[in-house]
Amino acid sequence: MSLVIPLRPSLLRYQTRQQVDGVELIYDLQWRERVQSWYLSVLLPNETPIITGRRIVSNWSPLLRFVSSSLPDGIYLVVRQGDSDQDPGRDELGTNVLLQFMARAELDALLPVPNVNAVTRVVIA
Repeated sequence: MSLVIPLRPSLLRYQTRQQVDGVELIYDLQWRERVQSWYLSVLLPNETPIITGRRIVSNWSPLLRFVSSSLPDGIYLVVRQGDSDQDPGRDELGTNVLLQFMARAELDALLPVPNVNAVTRVVIA
């Protein structure tokens, strides 16, 4: 089951510590009024930055292209509840829009297992 990182929608900037898949991390979240967007930084417990200033976009992973041995093995997803795909507004992060983590084992369980006994037929015209 995926882990939902607890967020506080009423604050414009804050940090939260969370143990994710055995790794303690600090999530620094900041609302930037000028661009009307939330930004995420991930730090080690001693506040050494791993990733800084990633814009939070609905239904996407803010850390998709980043690899670090300091991050847990899995994927972070920003999930918007409901039908909208708008990016999170100032008061929506943690309510209508969630930050979730799925461990590698969960992702592997979701992928279909290839049928090695299946026969594939290729037709060349």
